[in-house]
Amino acid sequence: MSITFSLPKTRIRDKFILSHRELLIVFCAVLAIAVRLIFPAKLAGEWFWINLALFFVFPLITIKYLLKENPRSFGLTAGKRNTGLGLATLVSAIFITANYLLIAKTGLRGEFSIFLPAAKNFWIFLWFSLLVYGVVFFSREFFFRGFLQMGLEKMIGLWAIPAQAILYSVLFIGSGWFTAGLAFLTALFAGWAVKMSRSIYYSFAALWIISIATDIMVIKLVLRQAI
Repeated sequence: MSITFSLPKTRIRDKFILSHRELLIVFCAVLAIAVRLIFPAKLAGEWFWINLALFFVFPLITIKYLLKENPRSFGLTAGKRNTGLGLATLVSAIFITANYLLIAKTGLRGEFSIFLPAAKNFWIFLWFSLLVYGVVFFSREFFFRGFLQMGLEKMIGLWAIPAQAILYSVLFIGSGWFTAGLAFLTALFAGWAVKMSRSIYYSFAALWIISIATDIMVIKLVLRQAI
């Protein structure tokens, strides 16, 4: 009688598919971020389209046709509604308060930038805040907190949150270390909200509201005082 030892084939196959899946997500993420850094957007229209293409359309195609998975599993779902709304409110309150103190009480007010035409005309501000900000922030949320964080969490667990936050902050290196650091912190909080709520909708709403509120503070407390 002979005794043979072998590993279950299904486990080996599943492990290979899992590794291949995460490597593909990382490759696509690095590629999209590299393209974004190589081709910086100078106009509002360019900013709109390049973020939509790289951070929403590209990962969505990757999920559906390469990973062959349901996009809903990457945060496109209502998730835990009460948890999400509570965390969105908390994150919004923290960063709106922090930004107000930085703008109104410190010498860092100059670190906050704004699309100047929006600061001079209410209708441009409304269009920019609702349409451009809406698409850009939703696309980024889907890419970093949905595609990247939720896509990698099975393999690296909670480390997916700081990993996506670091990559998110890379987008802002050209704007200075203060802006990149602030982006890193917001991405950490947003990642935590996504982890707890299982949805990108609430973190998107929080970052959208924070950005609009910060723009209003910059207009009122910085630009208007400079005139």
